[in-house]
Amino acid sequence: FSWQNKMRLPCIGIDDMNLYVTPLALTTETLKQGRDLSDKMVEDVGFVRRSIVPPFEDVVTLAVNAAQPIVEDSDKSSYSLLVVGTESSFDFGKPISTYIHHYLGLSPNCRNFEVKHACYSGTASLLMATSWLAQNGEENSRALVVMSDVSRLHLADAEEITTGSGAIAISVARNPRVLAIDTKHTGTAAHEVFDVARPTKTFECGDPVLSLYSYLDLIETA
Repeated sequence: FSWQNKMRLPCIGIDDMNLYVTPLALTTETLKQGRDLSDKMVEDVGFVRRSIVPPFEDVVTLAVNAAQPIVEDSDKSSYSLLVVGTESSFDFGKPISTYIHHYLGLSPNCRNFEVKHACYSGTASLLMATSWLAQNGEENSRALVVMSDVSRLHLADAEEITTGSGAIAISVARNPRVLAIDTKHTGTAAHEVFDVARPTKTFECGDPVLSLYSYLDLIETA
């Protein structure tokens, strides 16, 4: 905070955040025994448990449940931007951000859109929100960033051990209480890798180990 104030840069970042996961979960040890997975696969992945979505939950309800406590704990009218990062959208045209905007009761003047970029969509949404607030937002204006996903079943597939479902909501504001973000100094790295894909509404494939190590490689490059 002192560095940003000294440089006279707008201090913008995460003011509040909330996590909502589904009420059901399955431990990795149970999956290991039921699917006869190797110890090495479990060790390489490093997951302890995965969430499971009950029939009454979907990508929108997860997002709304994550964001509602944050919105209700602040001035709802102060939110001028809603960005939703997801790879589980159920419409090729209409973004799920419109449903989330509706059920949260946000102002009609709060613009909203959806970002699809696999696991990077959440980071992209957060950086977009902080940059937007620095350039366009009024002094008391806030942005709401929500990341929400529902995984496919992947019964007996390798990626069953790594996929899960849930949502995280982040309130972005000036003079944040949680974390200030310096948007002017960020690392960038990208390359195409076929670690995950959802080519149709019902089919998904992935390589969890390749995906994990791709993240680690890109962190070093960035």
